[in-house]
Amino acid sequence: MTAHHKGPYDDIITVSYPFALSRPRMSRLDRAAQFAPFEALEGSREMIVESERQTVTDKPLAEDELEELNRKLGYLVENKITNLRISVLVFEKDEFKEGGALKTYEGILRFIDMNSGLLILSDGTKLPFGSIRDFHCLCEQDCKEK
Repeated sequence: MTAHHKGPYDDIITVSYPFALSRPRMSRLDRAAQFAPFEALEGSREMIVESERQTVTDKPLAEDELEELNRKLGYLVENKITNLRISVLVFEKDEFKEGGALKTYEGILRFIDMNSGLLILSDGTKLPFGSIRDFHCLCEQDCKEK
């Protein structure tokens, strides 16, 4: 003879489900969504990130810095130098905030467009003269001008 072991839930194991199933049950995904974190205001996270983003003020070049930059550009134009690996420091205005950021572009000089005032790299990047803060040659053997 086997002895029947009494468990803690034996008294309710055979009782029918107490809730009416007249409504369809919610899927697990929908149930989980109720407990997922939410944004009280749509886009608020992006606004916070944007407000924390720092910009710098554009500092105009000093007269001697501007002369040096013009001398370097003039040398490239006069000697029709292209296919030169260069690094260009540019100030880019921020489209949302006051100020902007300094950004360095590296590439091969393809063309200097004097009519449009653009330095054009081989990847198609166009850098306006007015935004250039400095540039230098990346390969010393290519640079005759220091």
